Order: sequence, then structure tokens, then C-alpha cells
Amino acid sequence: MQKVRLVHAWCWYCESCGRENFENSIELTLDEALSNGTIDQDTFDEFSEVTDSAIPVMIGAPDVVKCKHCGDSFDIEMD
Repeated sequence: MQKVRLVHAWCWYCESCGRENFENSIELTLDEALSNGTIDQDTFDEFSEVTDSAIPVMIGAPDVVKCKHCGDSFDIEMD
């Protein structure tokens, strides 16, 4: 049997048409997050101490989503 790679994703429902949509997560390594200012050095050090992964990854959501059915765009809010 062939294998596929599962990726982190976000599910949301369009406020205009009510249809289900999916968005890929934004993945950053800790080094990328530190270099672009997403995290500071203290947070980097803290995550580095607790992770067993060779390349630790942070998962985030997009800031804006666009419905693939009706085309309307929305800012996001997290529960």
C-alpha cells in the first residue's frame, strides 16, 4: 500500500455561503521563527530544551482565509 503524508490543517465554515473549507497550517522551524521575529530568544531556548525532534516545528494559522466556493475573504479568530 502506498503512503501519504498527513499535514496539519484548519477547518472553517464560510460566513457567507456556509460551506466547509480547509487551510494548510503554516509551519516554521524554530530557527525560522527566531529569525523572522515570531519568537524571541528565551522562547527559542525554552522550546529547544523540551523538544525531542531533530528539527522542531511550530504550527500556526493563516491571518486571512478565502472561501474556495464563493470567494469571500475573512480575518480569523481563534477559540
